[in-house]
Amino acid sequence: MNRILKFYNYVFLLFFMCTTSFIYCADNKPKNLVILLSSFRSGTNLLTCTLNAITRKPIGAFPSQMIHERGMNRLKLDSICPTPVIYRTHYANTLKGVSSDLNKLIFLTRNLKELLFRNYLITSLQDLQSKVVKSFINTYLQRFKMYESWNPDNRYFVFYEDLITQENEELTLGILDFMDEEPTFFYDYIEHKEEYLNTLLDSYINSRNMNGASSKNGPKTLYYSKNKDPRLLKYIDQMLQKKEPLIWEKYLKRFETK
Repeated sequence: MNRILKFYNYVFLLFFMCTTSFIYCADNKPKNLVILLSSFRSGTNLLTCTLNAITRKPIGAFPSQMIHERGMNRLKLDSICPTPVIYRTHYANTLKGVSSDLNKLIFLTRNLKELLFRNYLITSLQDLQSKVVKSFINTYLQRFKMYESWNPDNRYFVFYEDLITQENEELTLGILDFMDEEPTFFYDYIEHKEEYLNTLLDSYINSRNMNGASSKNGPKTLYYSKNKDPRLLKYIDQMLQKKEPLIWEKYLKRFETK
């Protein structure tokens, strides 16, 4: 009899622990967050620091949901509240299991050819066949797939090329509206925009040698892939079109080399 009671006590305890663990995990799933998924070297700091300047809310990191200290140190602005305005990540796999019904996603990316020629020495078709380049391309496309899988009502797409060439204020206000954020310090941002941009660029210069698009001469939509062998550029286009025809047609065809 005692053995039976001990057995049931053990089962009850195990059930209680599992149930409690399940409730704890469920309660701690991300919800009501705005997450920025971005490609490397695609204006992540430009966008997040702009949002930081306008809202005076901190920049967060995902999935840790902690303050992104490096991002916050670029403008060094005091925050009016402790809760981040946005949580940034470069990795699509960190969003697996995150509810697209309970969280908003902003996807920021850039012309793949600019990224490839910025990060790798590519002089031949053989270079484009290397494992590291193929892995980079796959990771680039995984972000599009994650964005496409997100609830359409809770997602917002931004190209770096539009971020730097369109009326930045209009695009930024559209992003803030999507985020349900008030542009509290918008007019201060407009008045000191050049100062904020210079401070941001100085933070790069102080940390590493700067060349190309991120410079005091202003950002450029074409820099690294400009004047490259058209055969290489067209090969990248054809590869993307074959590998992901829907993503190509919907997003990337605008960068097609003619």
